[in-house]
Amino acid sequence: MPLESSILKVLAYFDLFNYPVSGEEIFFFLDSRTAPSALPAVLGSLVAEKRIYRHDGLFSLRDDRSLMTKRLTGNVRAGILLSIAAKNARFLFQFPFVRGIGVSGSLSKNYADENADIDYFVITHTGRLWIARTLMHLYKKLTFLTGRQHRYCMNYYIDEKAIEIEEKNEFTAIELVTLKPFCGNGTIDKLFSANDWALAYYPNSTPGKGNHTSMTGQTTPGTFKGIPGIRFHNSGEGSDTPAAGTGPIRTDDMPLALKDSRLKKILETCLSHPLIDRLDDYCLRVTSRRWKKKEEGKKVNMKGLPMALQTGKHYAKPNPAFLQRNIMRRFSEKLRELGIRPAYPPLHAHVPGTTPELTPNPVPGCTPSTVPGYTPSPVPDLTAAPPADRFAFGK
Repeated sequence: MPLESSILKVLAYFDLFNYPVSGEEIFFFLDSRTAPSALPAVLGSLVAEKRIYRHDGLFSLRDDRSLMTKRLTGNVRAGILLSIAAKNARFLFQFPFVRGIGVSGSLSKNYADENADIDYFVITHTGRLWIARTLMHLYKKLTFLTGRQHRYCMNYYIDEKAIEIEEKNEFTAIELVTLKPFCGNGTIDKLFSANDWALAYYPNSTPGKGNHTSMTGQTTPGTFKGIPGIRFHNSGEGSDTPAAGTGPIRTDDMPLALKDSRLKKILETCLSHPLIDRLDDYCLRVTSRRWKKKEEGKKVNMKGLPMALQTGKHYAKPNPAFLQRNIMRRFSEKLRELGIRPAYPPLHAHVPGTTPELTPNPVPGCTPSTVPGYTPSPVPDLTAAPPADRFAFGK
């Protein structure tokens, strides 16, 4: 039954992170357009057959109530961190040339464990990404003095010229449809519009043509809506029907459309001279060399993940040849165990540092360009499972 397979695909993906999901979230991540009223009967049948399990209104492939308890505790913790993220995002938005800020990773799915970071997705003005990133990371170094560096994990940068995400797969599609926009004055709206390919993976992430809360607080047709809200203990055993039109979770009084500060305007004026292009290029070269040494030295971060940054004039992002490829491999293996095949043509673009057979059917025009002076990392060992909270873009 197609709907059964679609439901099992959702549960299989989030099982990689030990994360049970609600009926509303299952609907949101289905790979085919489905009427909300069709879901309860199929979920009930799968539970009755013990192919999936339900506890406290949450569903999983495993009959483990502790997963539900862990998730609900993480949801509460995420609410606290999201309030902090909102405040920090407003501050970071005032750095020169920053045009949009969102939160990705586990926090964008409304979950945070006891060691959670706040992962920021940053969009900058074209041609000034490296100046913006350098200034922001100089500030982050100061946060180490107060032990708050985990609140400023600015791990994914693109500028307005590279607004379409090159790697197209379930992992990046989920990160896009769950991205929590905090500040942007329309720029993150452009991000969603440029990446509407993600709707081929998750068409129910939007009602009708699709909506998401725009940077002006209005509902914009034809773009993303955001991950559904969580009902917690209001989701009883019989509450499996998704509520159509549920909006994204965010701080309701958060001013998404922010004015640039006077200092930001002055700094951008001073740093807009054509000669400053050389400074931006210099920051790129220095950062690329430093991270290349980290990769060659096989350094890992505090969570045991390889330190690898993919760099170019218009982007700075974690190398997808590591966690992203690992997750996609493990997801494919789990689907095979369940006897499930994708219901749609794969849209995977080739990822530097991976073998082509792992990213079938590249989309024309989606293959990342070669970055001058950058040597892709060797294919990493994929035998170890990533930490359960590693949802973030390529992190």
